[in-house]
Amino acid sequence: LRRLEWCRVSKVRRIVLVAGVAGAAVFAAAAYWTVRIAYSDWVYRDYNAKSIREAIQLTPVNPEYYREWSEIEPGRAVEALEKAAALDPLNAEVWIAWSAALEERKDYGRAEACLLKAVDVDRTFAPRRMLAEYYYRRGEAKKFWPAVKAALATSYGDVTELFQECAALSSDSETIPRALPRRPDVLRQYLEYAVAENRMQEAGAVAARVLAEADEQSTGALLRYCDRLLGTGRGREALAIWNGLSERKLIPYAGLRPEEGRSLTNGDFAAGDLGAGFDWRTTAPGGVRIDRFEAPAALRIRFSGKQPERCEILSQYVPLMPGRDYILTVRYRAAGIGRESGLYCRILGGSGQDLLGQAGGLPGGAEGEAERTLHFRSADETAPARLVVGYERVRGTMRIEGSVTLRGFALSPDWGHGQ
Repeated sequence: LRRLEWCRVSKVRRIVLVAGVAGAAVFAAAAYWTVRIAYSDWVYRDYNAKSIREAIQLTPVNPEYYREWSEIEPGRAVEALEKAAALDPLNAEVWIAWSAALEERKDYGRAEACLLKAVDVDRTFAPRRMLAEYYYRRGEAKKFWPAVKAALATSYGDVTELFQECAALSSDSETIPRALPRRPDVLRQYLEYAVAENRMQEAGAVAARVLAEADEQSTGALLRYCDRLLGTGRGREALAIWNGLSERKLIPYAGLRPEEGRSLTNGDFAAGDLGAGFDWRTTAPGGVRIDRFEAPAALRIRFSGKQPERCEILSQYVPLMPGRDYILTVRYRAAGIGRESGLYCRILGGSGQDLLGQAGGLPGGAEGEAERTLHFRSADETAPARLVVGYERVRGTMRIEGSVTLRGFALSPDWGHGQ
C-alpha cells in the first residue's frame, strides 16, 4: 500500500513538473514576443525604408507596417498593400490604398475589384465616394451613376465635388436630379450648387423636392433660389417658393395672393426684414443711415448731405395682376427737409418703366405726418414689379440733410375701376 501511495504521489509530482515547465515555456514565449513587438515598434519609429523593413522582419504580421512601407517606397506599394489586405481584410482603407496603387500601374481591373471589396466591408460614405470617383476618372458613366447615388445616400459634409463630377459627365438636366437620393441635406446642397452654377432647369426640378420637406436649414437655399428667379423675371415660380415657405411657417409673413389683392409684404414694418424674396431690401449708400423702430413700427432714413446724387434706398418685389388698376398709399414724416426733397416712390415694371409716371415724389417742407395716394395701372405682363424708395437731387438744389420716417405702405387693386 505504501508503495502504491508513493507511486501516486510521484505521478502527481511529475504532472506538476511538466505543467510548470510548459507554463514557463508559454510565459517565456509570451515574454519573447512582447519584447520583440515592443522592439519592432521602437525600430519602426525612425520611419524610413530601412527601419520599416526591419520592423516587418521582427513582426511580419502587423498590417500597419506594410501600409507605411507602401508610402515610404511607392514602387513597392502594390506588393506591400497586398500583404496588408491579407493580414487585415476588413480594413476598407487598406483596400482603397491598394486600389490607388494598382490604378497608378494601370491595372484597372484589380483596382476596381479592390474598391468593390472596400464597399463590401465598409458600409459608410468613404469607400462609396472613392468608387464613384474612380468611375469618373475612367469615364465609365454607366457605372458612375449608380455608384454616385450610393455615395450620396451615405454622404456627410460638403459633397460639391461629386456634383461637379456629375455635371462634367452629363449636360442632361434630368440625369443629375434622378441620381440624388431623398435626403434633405443632399437636395439642399444640390439646390445651392445649381443656383450658383446657373443650372436653373435642374434647380427647378430639385427645389420642389427641397420645398416639400423644407426646414430651417433649407430656408436660406430656397430664398436664394427665389431671388434668382425674381432676377430673371420668373415671378410665378418665385411666388410659389415664397408661399410654400410661408405655409410651412419658415418665414414670418402670410403668403401673397395678387388675385385676392395681397401683393405687399410687411408694409407696416412690423417684422424684421429678410432682405430676400418678396420682402424689403434696404441699401444704405455712403451718407445714408437706416434705423428701424418697433414701437410704433417705422423705418427712419437719415441723410447727411453727403449721399450720392441719386440712389435706391428701399425696394420690394410686388406681384401684380397684369393690366389692373392699383392704389399705392405711403405714410411718412419728413424732418428738416425742404419741399423739393428729391425723395420718391417708383413702381418699376419688368422692362424698367415707372408705372407711376414720375408722379411718385414724396415732398418735404411740412412737419408732421404726410400721406400720399398714388394711382397706377400694372403692365400687361406676369413679371413682378419693384416698389422702390429712393433719392435723386432736384436740379438747382443742394443735397438734402435731414430725415424721413416711413410709417407704412399699402397696396391694393382699385376695385372701383374694375378690370
